[in-house]
Amino acid sequence: MNAFKFITLTCCALTLVACSQAPSKKPLSNPSQSAPAVKLSDEARQFFHAIKTGDTQTALNYIQKGEALNVQDTFGHTGILLAVDYQNPEVLKALIEKGASVDTANKQGWTPLMKAVDIHQTDMVKQLLAADANPNTPTPQGWTALHLTSKPLRNQQKRYVEIAQLLIDHGAFVNQTRQDGVTPLYLTVVNNRIDVFNTLLAAKANPNIGRADGRTPLMQATYDYRIDMVKALLKAGANPNETDRKGLSALHYTVHDPKNPQQDYADIAQILIDHGADVNLRTAKGDSPLLMSVKNNRPDVFVARLNAKADAGLGTFNHWTPLMQAIQDQNTPMINALVKVQERQQKNADNALLQKINP
Repeated sequence: MNAFKFITLTCCALTLVACSQAPSKKPLSNPSQSAPAVKLSDEARQFFHAIKTGDTQTALNYIQKGEALNVQDTFGHTGILLAVDYQNPEVLKALIEKGASVDTANKQGWTPLMKAVDIHQTDMVKQLLAADANPNTPTPQGWTALHLTSKPLRNQQKRYVEIAQLLIDHGAFVNQTRQDGVTPLYLTVVNNRIDVFNTLLAAKANPNIGRADGRTPLMQATYDYRIDMVKALLKAGANPNETDRKGLSALHYTVHDPKNPQQDYADIAQILIDHGADVNLRTAKGDSPLLMSVKNNRPDVFVARLNAKADAGLGTFNHWTPLMQAIQDQNTPMINALVKVQERQQKNADNALLQKINP
């Protein structure tokens, strides 16, 4: 293998799921992290070949001579990085003991620690951290080793939990963001990684840090219908009234996309409301959660909002109300419900006004 096979996290259509970018192919600006490629000496070539072919003894002989300890090949790989990639702990140990750099990144910005995390080699992660490898070194796009523990996978979940905890115990920043604002916690929601998700929350990860577009872990968990994550995030202090750049709160996300599977979001909506979600919070366009539930024909959440005493007469900034929308859509059940609620709310408002006039 001449180069690493880097992960590219699944990117969902539109903007409702975080798009994970593959680590950049540009070299890091810090020369100590990614030195320019050099013309390899015969010794260096033979050393790298020994690692790749599993000729451990030959590799160890070169290490003892101090040959090519920190030399990088065409791809920027050092001996330590190759030892990790080819899973040779003996060579890795010898290089560390000889003083080889544990933090030198390749041309794509990946460090040996990142590679060890990516291929879930727990023992190598321990070796590198014990040698003071920096868990917070980012790629040009902002990926850190902790981000990699949150990638989608079907196995090795227990190993990633252990690795995530190891990184945290050695000073990994749980709130480190990529250039697009994505934190490790947000990735665990996107990739349905409840195991690492719980580990990060236990380490006091901030549940209110959103992506560059403002979407928070709570909004994503709501949209993905992850009731367990929604409850955990709220318990950890997630703000149900935080909004993204479009003015959407988590409550709006229960009805935001009419193409989303018609699951019964009433339970999540009620959980958000019970934790203080504002049922009358309007988006940048002036849409209230109630109006959006009418627009997208979501009777489940519509009822939950009415039961929470949402203002049935609250319209957009152009005064387009939920009732107008229901009439336009010829949605008779919603029309009847809105008329009754508006009559009751108007009556209550009139009574309140009379009490002020005649206390």
